[in-house]
Amino acid sequence: MARSTNSALKGIRGRVGNLIFKQYSYGTVVTLVPDMDNVKTTPQQRAQRDYFAEAVAYAKEISRNPGKKEAYRKKHKLEKGKSVFNAAIQEFKRKNKKRYTEILVEVLEEAHNGKKRPLKKRR
Repeated sequence: MARSTNSALKGIRGRVGNLIFKQYSYGTVVTLVPDMDNVKTTPQQRAQRDYFAEAVAYAKEISRNPGKKEAYRKKHKLEKGKSVFNAAIQEFKRKNKKRYTEILVEVLEEAHNGKKRPLKKRR
């Protein structure tokens, strides 16, 4: 991790090549993109990522089209400044909660060789 006091980098954030620029109260921090080659995801993680990718695609479809975006804002009575994108993700998750739960239960059953195990409740 490198800290930068270079005024040319002030305010820059995001990824450029294999570098990531982050902004903190004390300045700009430059890090390398993490190496995720050896990370092994669980079936539950893959199911969650797929589900969230669907939610993001739904939200992008609405927020990238100005007509749909304004119609969504009016239909859901969102105030100016409230994110249509975030509201659309919440709506997708609310509408698809049952389907996601069924997928997750199926994935958990497969992971445990067909033995049913109760889901842990979140606090």
